[in-house]
Amino acid sequence: MSHTPPSDHPTSSLAGRTIQPRFGQLEQGCRQLLMSHLDQQLTLAFEQSDDALFAQANQATSNLEQALFFDGMRAVRECQVGITRHFHHRLANDFAAFLDGRHETPATPAVTNQPLSLIGHEEHEEQLILDDMSKRAQERCAPQLNALARRLAKLQRAMPPQQTQDIPCSPTTIADAFRRALPQESLPLRIRRTLYERFEQQVMGSLPQLYAALNQRLVDAGVLPQLGEQTPQPAPTASRPPRPAAAFHRGRRYPVP
Repeated sequence: MSHTPPSDHPTSSLAGRTIQPRFGQLEQGCRQLLMSHLDQQLTLAFEQSDDALFAQANQATSNLEQALFFDGMRAVRECQVGITRHFHHRLANDFAAFLDGRHETPATPAVTNQPLSLIGHEEHEEQLILDDMSKRAQERCAPQLNALARRLAKLQRAMPPQQTQDIPCSPTTIADAFRRALPQESLPLRIRRTLYERFEQQVMGSLPQLYAALNQRLVDAGVLPQLGEQTPQPAPTASRPPRPAAAFHRGRRYPVP
């Protein structure tokens, strides 16, 4: 006869030892909702980036510029799995750290062989891009974010000494996780700009839907249902443009493995 643990106390067994889950079902459900939503939107952002880079290559004014975009397409395709994995890993760590009431130590940026003056200029420009996209998303989602921050705080196992950490799904946290997941040396800034544009359009543009779903999940579980914030209806996610023509030319004239 099998012995199934009660649904409200899920456990797993390893070498005869019973292991309690780190977080409860509500926390795990919120985390799964967050990761599934971002995974779907990030996949679409990569597809749109591929199309955008191909279009930029076709519009290039020199062979050198065209090679830059085609090489960028190859590099993004080769790195996509690793970028996605690191992106999810960073957000999962941030989510666990928030629930534990601790601050996650930021990852150390990768060391490159580029001149220091160029690194400083690119880092500054990249930070401006991230700050601007985060600010725009923050302003669009302010009512939902305020309610979500208060509700997620109720799930924390311990309150941090100073509540200065962003919630693990804030626009700033999501944008920073994506930046840290990008391999700086193999993806020039010009290529990363295109990735950031599509990331903002697809991922950051879908955050109202994500925040509405997370708030509803917590309300249904009885977490501060009395807040009664007026959540704006999320705008429909932009659909990706058709690809047949690009795919045909890519296969016939400009093959990209």
